[in-house]
Amino acid sequence: MRRPEPFLVTRLVRAVFAVALLASLVAAPAAAVQPPAGLTMEATVLLDGHARVGSWMAIDIHVANVGPAISGELRLAGGAQGRTRFGTPVDLPTQSDKTYRLYAQPPAFGREIEISLVSGDSTVATTKAAFSVHEATQLVVGIVAERPGDIVGDLDLLPNMQNVAPLTVALGVEDLPARVEAWGILDRLIWQDTDSSRLSTEQINAMRGWISGGGRLVIVGGTAGPASLSAFPDTLLPYRPTATTDVEPGALVAMLGEIPDAATALPALSGEL
Repeated sequence: MRRPEPFLVTRLVRAVFAVALLASLVAAPAAAVQPPAGLTMEATVLLDGHARVGSWMAIDIHVANVGPAISGELRLAGGAQGRTRFGTPVDLPTQSDKTYRLYAQPPAFGREIEISLVSGDSTVATTKAAFSVHEATQLVVGIVAERPGDIVGDLDLLPNMQNVAPLTVALGVEDLPARVEAWGILDRLIWQDTDSSRLSTEQINAMRGWISGGGRLVIVGGTAGPASLSAFPDTLLPYRPTATTDVEPGALVAMLGEIPDAATALPALSGEL
């Protein structure tokens, strides 16, 4: 039997070694950088971590520092291929407690995005923020309410053409981004019994832009009264509610059809059209 040439054997060994080395690099993710003593850093994706590929998401990075002062930059890699860099400068004196916000496009693969705190040429600390990516045709409904579970239980939404069920997400006012680009995951927003004055001017402007782009704001009556809608501009409301009125069941027959015999009067927001 003919024996392999030494040169060919050497090349085969080198190729196998290179493949093994590459596999080890791919299989072993980069270890997280431990922050120095006195520094803590955590990150959260707004809108409960939901996003769509090609759209933007907002990421809050909370950094507290009781150690030596740190100046640098928060950085992350995003975009469909994870090759686009996003960053913002940071200044963390001793005893500082700050929240920074980054906007980025989510990678097409994976469920976490890594954020690094860099000072000069050194990475001081890293943290990860979890997110979920949804296809463009899936209906996503956000719910801002005192008791969102009650609304979720009453919704009857059909799946899309691919038989993907709609997603309902309970949100707080603080979950709504201040830039319209990061509202892309939402198709509808249900608002009930929540004081609109808790919204910042930037959030309201972002909401207006989202509605102009096709988003749907659904305001559901409750017990909070018209004052809870005072921060919404007239352009977002079909009419300006001025009082809470008890509506007798008989007045709802034309709208709802048959009314149960035990039905009682319901509170409703009233005003001039």
